[in-house]
Amino acid sequence: MSFSLHPNIPDNFILYSGVWKSAQFKKYNFESEGIYPNGGALHPLLKVREEMRNIFLEMGLVVTNSSA
Repeated sequence: MSFSLHPNIPDNFILYSGVWKSAQFKKYNFESEGIYPNGGALHPLLKVREEMRNIFLEMGLVVTNSSA
């Protein structure tokens, strides 16, 4: 998706010429939620780590919190 103040004027011209200083922009809503990203998956090494953790937990390993 590309944004331009005018479809026939390149964006870099608008930036360097200073045309943007006098342009009318709509207000930005900082309170909007945005679009939740769909899809995605765990990294393969994170999958392996989780599988190994589950194996050790099934064998009776007790996991404790440590400061290190």
